[in-house]
Amino acid sequence: KMIHYIEEQDPRFYISDSLIPGAGKGVFAKIPIKKNDFLRIIGIVVKSSTIVDFICSRIKIIHVYCFANPQISGFLIPMGYGGIVNHTDNPSQKNCEITHIGGDVYYVFDKDVEKDEEILGNYGSNWEGWSLTT
Repeated sequence: KMIHYIEEQDPRFYISDSLIPGAGKGVFAKIPIKKNDFLRIIGIVVKSSTIVDFICSRIKIIHVYCFANPQISGFLIPMGYGGIVNHTDNPSQKNCEITHIGGDVYYVFDKDVEKDEEILGNYGSNWEGWSLTT
């Protein structure tokens, strides 16, 4: 099969206008989310030093969120809700952390999230071995 379809199928979230000024869209909880639940960041991984990596170099420049991991030769381009979660420097607003589990990337909720609350993380420079590539 040459074409692989990626579809966000997590029914617990929805996209709406962010409450962060200037942030555009954001991800919100459709139902209450419990502490330690997670949101898998779906997308594609582009292997480093390949023709696809060369072609996707423009994506790394224009795409806001590309994740890299020193354990994997490549970068992840998020394609679902995980790619729309907004950043906050305010610890009282933050409700999730990025973590790497078994080759996948997740937002793990560090507190309970109410229905219709925006999902906010802190990108930082390093998340459990994952770092932002621009």
